[in-house]
Amino acid sequence: MVLAWDYCGACTSCKAGKVLYCLNFFLHNFHGARPDGTTTLRKGDQVVHGSFFCQSSFADFALANERNVVKVQDDAPLEVLAPMGCGVMTGAGAVMNALQPRPGASIAYHLNILGECRSDWQSDLLLPLLFEKIPHIPFIIVEDALSANAPHIRKLQRHKLHFILGVKPGDHAHLFDYVAQAHARGDTTEFERQVAGVTQRFRYLNDAPLNASNLDVRVNFLEYWEIQGNQVQHFTWITDFHHPRQCPHVDARGPRPLED
Repeated sequence: MVLAWDYCGACTSCKAGKVLYCLNFFLHNFHGARPDGTTTLRKGDQVVHGSFFCQSSFADFALANERNVVKVQDDAPLEVLAPMGCGVMTGAGAVMNALQPRPGASIAYHLNILGECRSDWQSDLLLPLLFEKIPHIPFIIVEDALSANAPHIRKLQRHKLHFILGVKPGDHAHLFDYVAQAHARGDTTEFERQVAGVTQRFRYLNDAPLNASNLDVRVNFLEYWEIQGNQVQHFTWITDFHHPRQCPHVDARGPRPLED
């Protein structure tokens, strides 16, 4: 069996065959219980809320609805089928069916990580599928600091994907020390600009080693401050873009092109 999301089957969207747009989607998938309020889990007499996507399937056993359970053949490859309910039906489907990008368009694609295994199947299964369907679209992979590791970066490079990955001093101490030393020598590129009363400050360094154990994995380091009065926001990333003006501006509000 493989699992997907639930839907009511009775609203106008469901009757039109567009179950993803079920008018009662949140009640069936994010309510923490069945639509009638009863729960599928308990610990003794204690009520335990679950039913995420009408399944809460991170367990040996799960209660689901016949609508979101699909029977498959015994020899079906589970490593391929498992991500279908989320990564392909929502991720690839959103790109191919809703966005329908035309030649010349770009896509910033965020890989939503729930452990290293999810990163693996999204890059190994979902991305090749998108390449096949829309080969004319250049991709930029945007991920958080959990993905800023050598095996994953090598995988992105193997797929010839542009990437922007968050990094943190605590997890990437060698990288930040390397950048600090380069800054002290005057080897970093820095510039600042004013936009609508906000100071945007950038620091950039090309060809930095990811960490001490993977000196051969070279990345470009981008540091960004957004200053407005006494409020300061600070972000750091690694990327394969070679100059900050080539790199989409990615902060808490998402990726946007840097425009002078």
